[in-house]
Amino acid sequence: MLGDRTRTTLAQAQAAFAAGDLATARRLAEQAVAEAPGLALARQVAAVIARREGRLEDSRSHFEAALRAAPGDPGVLNGYANLLRDLGDLPGAVAVYQRAVAAAPGDPELRVNLALACKRLGDAAGARAALDAALALASDHPRALQALGVLLLDDGEPEAAAAPLDRLLAREPRNLLALRARARAAAEAGDDGAAYIARARELAPDDRGLLLEAATQALRDGEADAAEAVLERLVAEEPGRAEAHAALAKLRWERGDGDRFTASYETALAARPGDRDLWLGLLGALMRAGRPEAALARLPAARPALGVLADGLEAAAASEAGELARADARFAGLDPAADGGVRIAYLRHLLRAGRPEAAAAFAEPLAAAPGGEDLWPYVATAWRLTDDPRWAWLEGEPALVRAFDLPISQAELAALAERLRTLHRTRNAPFEQTLRGGTQTQGRLLARRDPEIAHLRELLAEAVRAYVADLPAPDPAHPLLGKPRGGVRFAGSWSVRLADAGFHTNHVHTNGWISSAFYVVTPEEVAAEDADRAGWLTFGEPPAELGLALEPFRAVAPRPGRLALFPSTLWHGTRPFRAGERLTVAFDVTPAG
Repeated sequence: MLGDRTRTTLAQAQAAFAAGDLATARRLAEQAVAEAPGLALARQVAAVIARREGRLEDSRSHFEAALRAAPGDPGVLNGYANLLRDLGDLPGAVAVYQRAVAAAPGDPELRVNLALACKRLGDAAGARAALDAALALASDHPRALQALGVLLLDDGEPEAAAAPLDRLLAREPRNLLALRARARAAAEAGDDGAAYIARARELAPDDRGLLLEAATQALRDGEADAAEAVLERLVAEEPGRAEAHAALAKLRWERGDGDRFTASYETALAARPGDRDLWLGLLGALMRAGRPEAALARLPAARPALGVLADGLEAAAASEAGELARADARFAGLDPAADGGVRIAYLRHLLRAGRPEAAAAFAEPLAAAPGGEDLWPYVATAWRLTDDPRWAWLEGEPALVRAFDLPISQAELAALAERLRTLHRTRNAPFEQTLRGGTQTQGRLLARRDPEIAHLRELLAEAVRAYVADLPAPDPAHPLLGKPRGGVRFAGSWSVRLADAGFHTNHVHTNGWISSAFYVVTPEEVAAEDADRAGWLTFGEPPAELGLALEPFRAVAPRPGRLALFPSTLWHGTRPFRAGERLTVAFDVTPAG
């Protein structure tokens, strides 16, 4: 039973905690624990204070003691789940939140916490169910409305996201997070999000993050001059804001300003030579733009700021620049398996250096482990180079690459083409993308409300369902066949417009499960069965910069109305065509939930 003295001590500890006096709060909480070590409330207060101070293991000990005293207390369970989330144990956090919900089923706040943990774990279906249950208990619960809006946005449903966000803004018109999310929902649906950003900037005129969002909105609206001016202002006022430099470099590249695209980084680094994030941004931009020699030239100046990170960057850049001995020397001092970026660079280096056996031995166990999907294309290449029969299991099944001629009329294709052309507003492709001689649209194309695009989305979804239904039997070890097939969702989606001699370099989509190409307009020569297969979509040929003598093992002839579907881990690219326009829609699909 809680004595008066301990009750007073805990009240004082909680008051000190609320006032930000953590030292006093800690002393009083420890006093209460000493007075009543088996009291759940004393342990809970001590645990919360320890968590705020960053003493996470102490917090864990107190929470576990509190749960031994009161195993069904929803407040203790919720606090313990919060701690597990901070510690990175998301499965554990979800399990404890579920216990908290079971202990207090009428508390919507607990269900929102469960939903957020599910979302971080990648369980979108579980997050949606928890939010629906929270809103069934309290239809205008602010956190539930906001979380639902963001969840729907991330799932590529901006129109659906608008409803909960509008309900939230009706209650809380000054909610900056809701205004930002609503602007994004409008923009992704093809509507005007500028009004929401303007309202947010009125409420927070000093918020530099809103300037960055204003630039993004201006670019979506086709106002590239305005977007560039906003970004230039932002990097001038806050030269250390790396994400603004990244956005400006990307925009300048897409506008055809390849000579000046990293200029803002250089200006900022002249005044801030020790800024690690700016150096990483500059070197990353140069590498993505295919300029490893320029990255190597800047590395000596970057080393003091980057420390050991510079070794991995030098190894990768040296290999990409063809300095194989230099790359060997740098890779020898690293543990490539321990770093996701370095391991890809190391694999590329081994293949480029003619060591496919070593590449396979390095990559196979990593590819089979969780999070290793991005290594499968290199495993496939190594297996083909060494005539490993396992390649047939990985990529040789004919049903993995399919073409569908969709039921779409010439008139519908013409209307779709006209709409897509209005969305191509840059001169160059993003420098991290694979198209050469063309442009790519901004945002999630298939989330737009335009009737031509909405109709196409329905046709594409039906074809994807047919593709999944006809896949070979599930195989847990396979990167495509091992995924759940209960449903699918569109992840990224975009349109590509290639002009004379345009093509895609060979690449994969690391964030997808199933990838695609839908043909809206193709040059006349593309359909011809000529020997060089100009404009055709090819599969299995690794990137040219690796210097490997592997030809494609499959090809699809593009024609208007045709959809190609294939594993996201499969190398694919296109052959150049001589003249004309090639207008496509592409998207990635991931399993739902």
